[in-house]
Amino acid sequence: MILNAAIIEDCKEAIIGLKHQLSEIPHINLIGEAENGIDGLKLIMSKQPHVVFLDIDMPGIDGLEVARTISEYNDNSTNKVHTIFTTGYSDFALEAYSCYPVDYLLKPYTEERLKTTINKLIVSITGNNKQSKKLMLKTKEGHALINSDDIVLVNKVNRGTWIHLNDGTKLLASDSLDKIEEMLDSKIFARCHRYNIVNITKIKLIQTSSGKRTYDLVLDKISEVAVVHKEYMAKLESLLATA
Repeated sequence: MILNAAIIEDCKEAIIGLKHQLSEIPHINLIGEAENGIDGLKLIMSKQPHVVFLDIDMPGIDGLEVARTISEYNDNSTNKVHTIFTTGYSDFALEAYSCYPVDYLLKPYTEERLKTTINKLIVSITGNNKQSKKLMLKTKEGHALINSDDIVLVNKVNRGTWIHLNDGTKLLASDSLDKIEEMLDSKIFARCHRYNIVNITKIKLIQTSSGKRTYDLVLDKISEVAVVHKEYMAKLESLLATA
């Protein structure tokens, strides 16, 4: 698959460097570039690229605002525009992931890292994902076989371990939270509190909570809000940056 790509970046040297890297990747067809957010949005609306390589710290409309506009556009269009952040700042990662990017690349990144991200995007678009891992969980009735990709949240409540699924249902498992954590892919599922594990691909929003040492995760498909303890935030940020 050939991806039509655009670059929105205010640093000319960075544009030159990224264009050189992209020229070495056969799946990319660069169709335009812009040096600020306003011109970047005009480029997106006129060319409708598959993917935008987007800087964050830019004059006028910054990259985060551009990404929010792209998200709103995607909500009302069948031609999705995918975002890959390319920035020298790690501080924006949490806010950036509320815009559903493909990845958050910290400068300087290698060509191999860039290729990995592009391959991930191609897999996502074409649907050529590997088969979801099957988990066999103990329940009161016997055993339940579920796809790991269907899991949004796992949390311990009293003596039970609840598995919250994509379709809004939940399953009460007899297995301990620690045992279920061992079954799950550590690149996709993160321990965010002593009482919960979250699928990081299902995170919609990270917001401050009333507690001084916790954050709240708003998740896709379910109404439950997951609590993230402050001590787990660094690991969560790291996983989000490489997911």
